[in-house]
Amino acid sequence: MIVAGKDFMPIVADALMRNQQVRMTANGSSMTPFIYDGDTVELEPLHSSPERGSIVLAASRHDQFVMHRVVRKRKGIVYLRGDFHFIFDCEGPFSEKDIIGKVVCSRHRKQVRVHNEGLWKTAGLVWMLLCPLGTLLYRLAVFLRSFMRRIVRSSTV
Repeated sequence: MIVAGKDFMPIVADALMRNQQVRMTANGSSMTPFIYDGDTVELEPLHSSPERGSIVLAASRHDQFVMHRVVRKRKGIVYLRGDFHFIFDCEGPFSEKDIIGKVVCSRHRKQVRVHNEGLWKTAGLVWMLLCPLGTLLYRLAVFLRSFMRRIVRSSTV
């Protein structure tokens, strides 16, 4: 069964507000390379103020939801940005009350990535601080990988 996002997200928000964990499929590429389109994401309720660098689920004023990284906080106001966005693409301001959950982990090609501790948390913080350099390097790496695959294919023909 496929449920439209506009119908599904209020159910997710309600479950998180009832202190339940939620597992869902990510939609979109704004969190690449940490969360890819189609990855399974596990969310938990937010019990305290979101930390800078955390990946959170926020409700916008237009009945839409966004799952992005906290890049700036000030006096109960939070600004978010997708990992694949440039430094000037911040979203907000969001009230801390608009943040309804945080990403605990994601599953990408059978690999579990724990985003709120250890290596993946550190990598996310470094990525956030290196913006926009990280995004440019990622795009360059994808281009080079594609270029090398074409060269290998053409040499085997």
